[in-house]
Amino acid sequence: MTLFGTMGASVAGLRAHTQKMGSISDNIANVDTTGYKAVQTSFTSMVTAMDSQRGTQAPGGSLAKTVQNLGVQGMIKSTQSDLDLAVDGKGFFLVRTAAGQEAPVGCTRVGSFHPDREGHLVNEAGFYLQGWKYAEEGTDLIGGGTVGEAESV
Repeated sequence: MTLFGTMGASVAGLRAHTQKMGSISDNIANVDTTGYKAVQTSFTSMVTAMDSQRGTQAPGGSLAKTVQNLGVQGMIKSTQSDLDLAVDGKGFFLVRTAAGQEAPVGCTRVGSFHPDREGHLVNEAGFYLQGWKYAEEGTDLIGGGTVGEAESV
């Protein structure tokens, strides 16, 4: 193992440790942020082959991999607003950048909404909540069909 290889492995370990400390800092800083999901960082050892002709081994080092679990259940808290919603279990709210069918669809688990001037529900990021009209009995969509075929409101 050469001095250069040893230094390279050490730097790789320090980089991985820095990424793990960044994940911990993000988790602490966002502990009470609505919709934030904790990130997890795991370490992987990088192994290299041994040079059989020279009898030396190149150092490997380590690598950090950070994973964000966007679909996991967060803590549900009560609020003062009647328009705040929560998803219990799996699922997302469908939102668009503008009211109507033209804008692309996005997904969010943050359910803090307020009405705009026209009465549409909008979140803090400016995305419009998507919904579909139901028949008065609550069993069928107005106009029949499935949710994907219904007219959004």
